[in-house]
Amino acid sequence: MKKDIFLPPGVQMRLADRLGAIPRQLPTGAASKIEALWAVRNTAMNDQLDVIDAKLETIVVSSVLADRARQPHVIFERHDLHGTGARRHKVFVMPARKMSRRFPEDNSPDYWACVTDVPCPCCRKGKIRWHEAGYVKGYRICDACERTFLAKGTADMPKLVLDI
Repeated sequence: MKKDIFLPPGVQMRLADRLGAIPRQLPTGAASKIEALWAVRNTAMNDQLDVIDAKLETIVVSSVLADRARQPHVIFERHDLHGTGARRHKVFVMPARKMSRRFPEDNSPDYWACVTDVPCPCCRKGKIRWHEAGYVKGYRICDACERTFLAKGTADMPKLVLDI
């Protein structure tokens, strides 16, 4: 859940330079920290404002970068999904963060956990579910928008190829 935030103009300018955007909403936890710093900033002396503004900027940057790390990266590749020749497809490179459930002592990413039961990269409302049609290993479907994907890639770089 995200919450609206407001930042001082100087912080907004620095964020635009660092991130290329000025976020208007953050997750509830980060927004609460910003509200608490605003309460301190409203009663602070002028010589303390730069320190408070730096803390505000750090909270926003860390929240935005963490959110970006959770989002799939979009690329385009040629794939032959149906045996009719290679065509250009939209590919979502999924974050490789989940560790193996079977072997917790193993620190490597779990490939199938990165491409199954994850938020849909297209609609963000549904989850990507297992949906093998009997002839193609790795077929997945969104349970909300019903778009279909084919799981490709490796454990370090899991991909969902949008099947259109």
